[in-house]
Amino acid sequence: LELASKKIGLVTEERDISYKELFETSCTEAFCSETAAVITPIKSVV
Repeated sequence: LELASKKIGLVTEERDISYKELFETSCTEAFCSETAAVITPIKSVV
């Protein structure tokens, strides 16, 4: 992700977030990543 963000100029941030912040309208996208080089979009939070 760091390499891709530098190449296309995106700002990335890795940090923990609270449930309150997750449900604010400013949260428009989220995903999970792992050591197997897989990026998985989060479709819903229950």
